[in-house]
Amino acid sequence: MAVQVWVGEKPEHPNERRAIVALANGLDRLENLYLLLANFNVGGRTIDLVIIKQDALFIIELKHCDGKVTGGVNGHWFVEGANGERKRLNPGRKNPYNQVISYYYSLTNFLHDHRDEVVSEHKAASFNFRSCRRLIVFAPTLDASSEIKLDWKVEARGLDELPVFLVTERSPGIDLTEEEMLAIPQVLGCTRWHDINALIAGVLPNWHGEERLQEEVPEAPAAEPPAAEPVAATPPSLLRRIGLALSTNTGRLALATSVLAVVLLMMLIFGPMRLTADPPQESLIVSTVGRPVLVAASFPIGKQNVPPDVSGRAFSR
Repeated sequence: MAVQVWVGEKPEHPNERRAIVALANGLDRLENLYLLLANFNVGGRTIDLVIIKQDALFIIELKHCDGKVTGGVNGHWFVEGANGERKRLNPGRKNPYNQVISYYYSLTNFLHDHRDEVVSEHKAASFNFRSCRRLIVFAPTLDASSEIKLDWKVEARGLDELPVFLVTERSPGIDLTEEEMLAIPQVLGCTRWHDINALIAGVLPNWHGEERLQEEVPEAPAAEPPAAEPVAATPPSLLRRIGLALSTNTGRLALATSVLAVVLLMMLIFGPMRLTADPPQESLIVSTVGRPVLVAASFPIGKQNVPPDVSGRAFSR
């Protein structure tokens, strides 16, 4: 692994955890070993972040803000948001410049006093930790309109540009082996942050920095819950049975057939009555010139009026 994360205590603020994860992911692509030491105490001061590589140490004061930052070596620092609201950074405490300077003296004095526990005996006599670099880092980025006036002792960077800075910069006089690098967090009383290291290795890909993960400690298997007692099934209601029947093709076909039969039955019962044909009308036989002629009567049947014959005499039916 190219990156290892060590902590004195796990950072409580989600922004700090996200910044550490983002930085560790950026450095993990590199071949050389990088150590990230976060939220640890030395000389009565809690240091946000220290990054160690073989030829450099970086002491970092980490700030989370979004907007234009103004400040300098002395006086208060402010951040101005997009809405124009202006707030003070570190209210009630030292400004970021003086904070990182105090971290620098606390850490370098401690390492100088314990250099025999870090480097070999022949190297300890000339080894100088005081060439550590001092940075104020703004997450997620340092606004381009910021007005920060610093001296040569401290630099300001955005978190997004920090990986490139760490690769290209070095601390004069510092030359550590990997074993000597790993001795520094142990001397400082830090422990490896296993869940973050597992995340960087891809074991925990879905963690976003807000959740609290468990350490890599085997857990006892959870006891199986007692089996539930069987409960008598309640027969389905009529509507439920109808719904289940209609969910199958057979049920839908039976329903369509029943509806059709009902429609036909209703048509037979309540359909229009057929009209009966009129009764046949009576016809008369009229004798003319010795030949029978069929004459259709145009008067209603039942009347006894008899038309006269051609001679003007009436005849009877």
